Amino acid sequence: MSAAPRVLLADDHPALARAVKGTLEASGFDVCAEAATGPEAVAAALEERPDLCLLDVDMPGGGIAAARRIMASLPETAVVMLTVSSDADDLVEALRAGAVGYLLKDADPARLPLTLRAVLDGEAALPRTLVHHLVHEFQRTRGRRLSDLERQRQAGTAQVRPRGADADAPGGDAARGDQEPRLGRAARSDEGSQGMTSAVMYFLQS
Repeated sequence: MSAAPRVLLADDHPALARAVKGTLEASGFDVCAEAATGPEAVAAALEERPDLCLLDVDMPGGGIAAARRIMASLPETAVVMLTVSSDADDLVEALRAGAVGYLLKDADPARLPLTLRAVLDGEAALPRTLVHHLVHEFQRTRGRRLSDLERQRQAGTAQVRPRGADADAPGGDAARGDQEPRLGRAARSDEGSQGMTSAVMYFLQS
């Protein structure tokens, strides 16, 4: 991106927010808005339409709820969660809300600008320490979906449509084209752990 990436920073801890803002601005980002609660973050996002929202999971009003509302109105805005929580439920819920990154606050702050630029280039951002949570949820969800499909088949209600068939019909590939999550390009990659992480995130968000 030629212009400075515009970032909304939402965190209810002033000292941390100042530190993150300083790190980003020193690396060429424009922190265009700040917020301390979920509702404030949503309002600021709708007003500023930033390139990226960096949201605290546990701020008043809920960072994940804010992420969901922001993504519903601004699907082209990247949302990254910043948190002290490595809880698997928080991680999965954030990704289902549309976040393309989940970063721990105890990570090296010097890497934050590089990570956010990678997100803006279409990559997913997830610490290696949390990848196993994501893979476990993928396996659990996939198993549940396959079980549901098998029950439908036994009941004679499953519909099987060849991949790509009836692309112009309602529900066909073309109809779904504008609903692909923002991390689509990364999700289609099957090379390395980044491709694995993005593919699983794509599955969970679909």
